[in-house]
Amino acid sequence: MNNVRFTKMSDSQSYAIVKSQHPLVGGVAGHNFIAVLTPEGNVIHELNGLATSRTGEIKPIGYLPSDKLYIYDEVDVGKFFYNSSQNQEIIFSGSYREVMDKFQIGKYLIPLFNSKNFSYPFIGLGDNSNSAASTLLKGMGLPDPDLGNAITPGEGAY
Repeated sequence: MNNVRFTKMSDSQSYAIVKSQHPLVGGVAGHNFIAVLTPEGNVIHELNGLATSRTGEIKPIGYLPSDKLYIYDEVDVGKFFYNSSQNQEIIFSGSYREVMDKFQIGKYLIPLFNSKNFSYPFIGLGDNSNSAASTLLKGMGLPDPDLGNAITPGEGAY
């Protein structure tokens, strides 16, 4: 996982929003999330649905009845999950401003989603981080493509 980087952006090149899939259990399962990439393919922003303990600690997977599903950006998480080798698909591209305007819709949805205090299902079997990604994409008016053969419980649920 990459460390958070901040870069000055040009508005004249093509930036992209991708749906990407972090492999889990040796690639048998996947964690879907949204990333913004520069024209060079470097990640600059992410939105991730993650299991969260009752004390606010981000967890790799939820398993306690008290665990919640919350959406975070890369600043809250302190790192990026994106890697160029992951299964991914470009779902929107344009100038920096166009991409960031679309991405800001997703950022706007975070407190609305998090205020629902959704329970995180036991070991992710149900509406989980993949549901959070699908919900954000729907709210942003973007497609939610299937990224391959990995097991992704909750994908497509809103």
